[in-house]
Amino acid sequence: MSLVLGPIHYKMYDKAKHTASIAEALAQQFGCEDIFCKAAKEYPLAQGALEEILDLGNIHGSLSTLVNHAQAQLGAVLSALNEKSTEAVQYAAALGRNAAQTTCPAEDVAALWQQLERYWLDGMPCDGGCAVRIDGDTLCIALDSRMHPQTPLYLMVRSAWQAAYCDEKGFVQNRPSETQFEIKKEQES
Repeated sequence: MSLVLGPIHYKMYDKAKHTASIAEALAQQFGCEDIFCKAAKEYPLAQGALEEILDLGNIHGSLSTLVNHAQAQLGAVLSALNEKSTEAVQYAAALGRNAAQTTCPAEDVAALWQQLERYWLDGMPCDGGCAVRIDGDTLCIALDSRMHPQTPLYLMVRSAWQAAYCDEKGFVQNRPSETQFEIKKEQES
């Protein structure tokens, strides 16, 4: 376990903030702000400089709490949106497309992964919630669904967000199974 804050800790904090921002955006879009506020109160995501909000004597434990709280906030909102799943998935795609427009181009799948990995939580890195490999020109992502909010809508929302992000960057995402993604550069015609 780390005794000093490093780049991975800041990355995890940013991912937790992104996850909470997705929850809040969905809640605002679909009129369930009360559910988000209740979840944010029950599972608060501390704000401020990372070195001020983490217990530096227990960095891993503090960060794990942030991750769990962000996932709980998203899970609460997604659970409330089951009857609006089509609209939620479409809105998530718009959020993914918007996120892609704010980043630099990705020349290949390795560069694309460097961008994508900044956004979604897959538990703590030591949990192994996301396995990634590059097979030639294909980025292969396999998720362990136990690391995510236990709502059917989660993987649909994440997939739509990610597919739109990829599309905006000139890549195509295929989904061979519920928790697996294969991403390739779009073929120019």
